[in-house]
Amino acid sequence: MAPPSTLSLAASATVAWPLWGAILVVLASAFWFGRRSEDDAADESPEAAASRRSEEAIRIRELEETVDELTRLRTAALEAAKRRDEFLTTISHELRSPLNAILGWTQVLEPRRELPVDVRDALHVIRRNALRQRQLLDDLVDISRVVSGALRIEPRPMRIQDALDEACQAVRPEVERKGLTLDCTVESTAIVSGDARRLQQVLRNLLSNAIRFTPVGGAISVRSARTAHEVSLIIADTGAGIDPAFLPHVFEPFRQQPDTTPRDHASFGLGLALARIIVVGHGGHVGAHSDGPGRGSTFTVTLPTLATEQGDDAAAPGEAPKAAASDSPLAGLRVLAVDDEPDWRELLGHILGAAGADARIAGSAAEAIQILEGWRPDVVLTDIAMPVTDGYGLLSSIRSRGGAGRAVPAIAMTAHAGTQERIRTARAGFAEHLAKPIPPHELIEAVRRVADQSPRAKGAGSV
Repeated sequence: MAPPSTLSLAASATVAWPLWGAILVVLASAFWFGRRSEDDAADESPEAAASRRSEEAIRIRELEETVDELTRLRTAALEAAKRRDEFLTTISHELRSPLNAILGWTQVLEPRRELPVDVRDALHVIRRNALRQRQLLDDLVDISRVVSGALRIEPRPMRIQDALDEACQAVRPEVERKGLTLDCTVESTAIVSGDARRLQQVLRNLLSNAIRFTPVGGAISVRSARTAHEVSLIIADTGAGIDPAFLPHVFEPFRQQPDTTPRDHASFGLGLALARIIVVGHGGHVGAHSDGPGRGSTFTVTLPTLATEQGDDAAAPGEAPKAAASDSPLAGLRVLAVDDEPDWRELLGHILGAAGADARIAGSAAEAIQILEGWRPDVVLTDIAMPVTDGYGLLSSIRSRGGAGRAVPAIAMTAHAGTQERIRTARAGFAEHLAKPIPPHELIEAVRRVADQSPRAKGAGSV
């Protein structure tokens, strides 16, 4: 269950707009009283008319007071919603920043074979719990966006298979840790109009839910079904099952089946609620079935398909072929990375250097400008929320220098992961927006993508 303050703020935002309806009802009532008075006035005596006017004046005054009170409540609700959004934005930023360093370093260290087994196991535990913390944070922020109407879905033609593969890959370490079996061998050519990131989120949440409630030695499977205009993904597990009385409430936020939630996996019960909201936003539907406690559960996601479909080896519309992997994907690239957090700066230098880049690291916009005096990067990576001069100011300074500086592509790194921040960075001229915590492989891929936009020369030069 969410903290009372969070729930009360969400409730305030939810009732803000319905209050307008109540105000309109009150105003309509006042109009009706006035029309009724005109119709009755012709047959009344002076004494009766005076008494009626006095009663109507009292009613109108009461209605005006009601309108004033409803208006005050609506203003208070909107103000509470604003405070909630500001609070969640601050919390998101402050929690994402340390998670950035935690997840980054664990992912850098885990592949090292020379580490003792107990150290590798400890790193697994650290990363797993940091990922759980990040998922909880993401769910809370997304629910806030739903309440305020700011959750965006940006659909484009895509393979449903791609979203499933990404989701299965993301949860497989947890499956192996818990001793479960996961059958994700679905092969579907179905193409849907979907937001790839959001559909991956849906499937991850459903798979994570199955993992949480399936005991050691259990099994989880994913299969697909097709009709003429729809594709369904069916996720089944051999876990705790669902009481028939609770089935209607499975997708409600802040609701959990009593006495079944594993103590080491406590949550706010938001994953399934978000899954339904996102699927409905895609024009589809999601359902749950269980034969009862101890008999496993089945969740089905159904989405409309596009008329055009292609073979397994063809790229979905608008999708670029995946680049071949390389041990040094950034070899030969000059990258300027700017961030005021020492831990993240150190990690940035390690990640970029290991990927083959010639990296220069700065702790402030002023330091970055000094580096640019005698060195021209192919890509600029910069944090947004920096003291004195932020990332927007730094980009503006680089662009104002003229010459090649106007064309050097820049990537925004920020703990503000909201849609509005993404829009703002795009409008400011950033080529990409990376939300902290940033996995090392995503950082490298982003740099490699935007490097193609750089007018880099063979040798070093000045901006």
